[in-house]
Amino acid sequence: MEDWLDVAWGSHAAEAGPSVARITVRTKNAPGSLASVATVIGNNSGNISNFKITGRNPLFFEFTVDIEVRDVAHLQNILGALRVNEAVDAAERIRGPQEEGAS
Repeated sequence: MEDWLDVAWGSHAAEAGPSVARITVRTKNAPGSLASVATVIGNNSGNISNFKITGRNPLFFEFTVDIEVRDVAHLQNILGALRVNEAVDAAERIRGPQEEGAS
């Protein structure tokens, strides 16, 4: 159970509309990698509301993505789909104070 994430959306989440979740993604530095990430998010009914490149080297790009999601299950579906994509090296939810700045 080491991979367990203790997350919750408020009881008003369904009425309030989508919530914004911040994730970090590391992709191969190869043509089409960014397109693959955006396609995975879109195909899983996520909406990218903010995107920022946070690191780059000859092998990888790292970036932060704010995604509008319905609930934690929706977020987990998107993260799972990203993790199995061949262009993605890692995808994780960012937790803590930096997440509160999501806009």
